[in-house]
Amino acid sequence: MNDDDPEELSSQFQIAQYKIEVKTTTTGEPRLTPLQASTCASEPKTFVLCVVDLRDYPTDIHAVEWTASTVSPFCRLLPGTEIPIGKTLSFVENAEGSDVPIRNVSALRYAVRADIWEAGTGFYEWVETAFDTDDARDG
Repeated sequence: MNDDDPEELSSQFQIAQYKIEVKTTTTGEPRLTPLQASTCASEPKTFVLCVVDLRDYPTDIHAVEWTASTVSPFCRLLPGTEIPIGKTLSFVENAEGSDVPIRNVSALRYAVRADIWEAGTGFYEWVETAFDTDDARDG
């Protein structure tokens, strides 16, 4: 991971049954690794992509003391069921076995277009929906 490139900053954690992949973006296209893409496709009901949208952040993102309250307004969360990655993975898998195969598949990155992840929900709304609670902001 390159700490100087916000496009490569990511984190993954699990809350209850959800596997949450957190990606930052300054360009609009967070990129999933092949393992992340495969997990999204094979476990769409538990995979959640959390995109931290820093495209229009007004100051140097490296100079900010990030906390939950400073980062949460920039988050959009999208369930794996809403990310159409299976077709792309199928193309890659087919290309690996073709007459002119793809090499270095493990180095591929799967860019999720902004129009897809922007349809996600905000952090607090996702928590309220995922855990059926109105107390998400208070906790």
